[in-house]
Amino acid sequence: MDEKTEKEWQELQGKVLDNQGKLKAVISGIRAKQGEKKRNELTEQELAELPDNTVVYKSLGRAFVYAPKPKLQEEMSSSATSLGEELTKMESTKTYLERQQTELENDVKELIQNSPFLKARIVGGGR
Repeated sequence: MDEKTEKEWQELQGKVLDNQGKLKAVISGIRAKQGEKKRNELTEQELAELPDNTVVYKSLGRAFVYAPKPKLQEEMSSSATSLGEELTKMESTKTYLERQQTELENDVKELIQNSPFLKARIVGGGR
């Protein structure tokens, strides 16, 4: 196999692995944000059922501090909005990375098809 093909093969492998790592990280981040958003929505629902004069507390690190119910509801609503925006951005990043992964995989297939030595090496077990 010539040096040009070998170099191109190595570059493509690196790009594919890098892109896969980024895609996994984004998917993991999306799952985390979705869980956070769901917890936020459930908390909002529970707060809505309580009378306005109910004493409520919010978590602040390891401590719980008093917070007026309307203010806490406002914070929850604001947090839900920002989480929604973050999820939208992450979904678009995921779509971009998936499209990029498909293109990289097509490039790899094309390189293998155009290089009989590379094709033989892959089919032959990397010899």
